[in-house]
Amino acid sequence: MVRQEAAPEDGYLHRRIDEVLDYACTHLPSLDEYAEWWPSREGELVRVQDKILGETSMLLLIADRAGSGRSSPHWGRLTDLCVRGCRSDRVLCAMARHPRAVSSLGLGHLFLTGLGNVDADVDLVVSHACRTGDVGRQECVPFRRLEFAWAWRQASRFSDWTGLSASVRGWAHESSALAWDSVGIYLNRDDCYALTHTLMYATDFGATGVPGVDVERLRASVSSSICFALAIADYDLLGELLLGDAVLPGEASPAARCGWAVRTRTLNTLGHLPGPPPCEDEPPEDDPRARTAYLFWRDYHPAYVDALLCTSLLGRVEPWFTEPHDRLSAGSVPARIVETAWPDGDGGPSGRMARTVEELEIPAGLRAPVLAEMAAIALVRRYDLIGLRRLLELLEGTPFKDTGTVESVRRFLTNQFALAATGRAGQAAGA
Repeated sequence: MVRQEAAPEDGYLHRRIDEVLDYACTHLPSLDEYAEWWPSREGELVRVQDKILGETSMLLLIADRAGSGRSSPHWGRLTDLCVRGCRSDRVLCAMARHPRAVSSLGLGHLFLTGLGNVDADVDLVVSHACRTGDVGRQECVPFRRLEFAWAWRQASRFSDWTGLSASVRGWAHESSALAWDSVGIYLNRDDCYALTHTLMYATDFGATGVPGVDVERLRASVSSSICFALAIADYDLLGELLLGDAVLPGEASPAARCGWAVRTRTLNTLGHLPGPPPCEDEPPEDDPRARTAYLFWRDYHPAYVDALLCTSLLGRVEPWFTEPHDRLSAGSVPARIVETAWPDGDGGPSGRMARTVEELEIPAGLRAPVLAEMAAIALVRRYDLIGLRRLLELLEGTPFKDTGTVESVRRFLTNQFALAATGRAGQAAGA
């Protein structure tokens, strides 16, 4: 057990990484069997199994860089499983037939090559696919292009890709998620995932900086996004955003500190970090094989992200946490915020998460602004304009009256007043 508000220590981080590698080693041999119970699309090129094996290969690569991989008793077995899956005849045939698959199905091979596990046969298929000019040519979101470029660099340390650099398209932070400020009340999951993935690859998981980017402005965007993840009680997204904060230089934001505490409390209590809410077609309790397959599909990604977070924390050259202190005196503000935004008791996952944050053993002055933004996000999602006005009134009498959260809520309400002036506000709540 680790105190949820404590700074992460190296020994704990190494143990957690090994725990996730053990978890992966237990389940990866059964992926094809599990796939019978997973949602899939007929004839899809990249199967769920391929995605998991590629992500496992990346986890091995990052864990190795942090010095927390090869000493694991699971290392050899996991590497062998990834080699067999990521370099299977099926994958090679797919890349030869569909060259652009190199940037998706080929990622696992590139990560393994970055580990020094070279395969000349697969390199030959990849190089010929790249020479067609079709690799990296398809339209995609910027962070996917960045992901492939990052994977390519990892492999380039061990494979000679001379003359193939044109296959790796350029990336510029001006056209990415790093170019705009995240405002919690307007965010969605896709926005947050774009931010986290861009940060992972642009910083090489914390190994480098991003030239031309204001780190404090970027940390503020990550902080606002963490509040969004907390407000919707999404542990997978929370883990990625904590990783986004951890790869930036400097001290963790109050939101990251609260997010780490929530993450650790949940892990200590449940023994795992939960994935998305149950599906409508969730297998019944009396079908153990289907349940095992379903639970792995649902929960593996939060576990992998958590291990990547731990590896990034091991690689930091400066402490992520400093001694917690009240930046501003908050008194009873956290409890009053929760009562204002979730007045009817439970409040579902969002309200329960807010009460968890309220109870953290972290100074009230650090929790209050996090809870205020969580409350604003929850109220906007419910389109509770009266609740938003009450939140503004509450914060007006506190040291937090001039925060970005307050400003964003004021602007949001102004938007609604403009809508009301048109006389066409009847469908606003369902929009």
